[in-house]
Amino acid sequence: MWRGDLWFYVRTHHVALSKEFSERIGGFDYVMSAEDLSSLMEIAKEIRARL
Repeated sequence: MWRGDLWFYVRTHHVALSKEFSERIGGFDYVMSAEDLSSLMEIAKEIRARL
């Protein structure tokens, strides 16, 4: 899972992506997986807990 606005930060701020991450998203044809709202909310909770 990655943010939908990742492209903006890469293009505008020249954020470098790790080789591992680039290979992983390339394996998904650079398309985010479709998740329902409840799944996205759970993912967001997990991410917030790690920050």
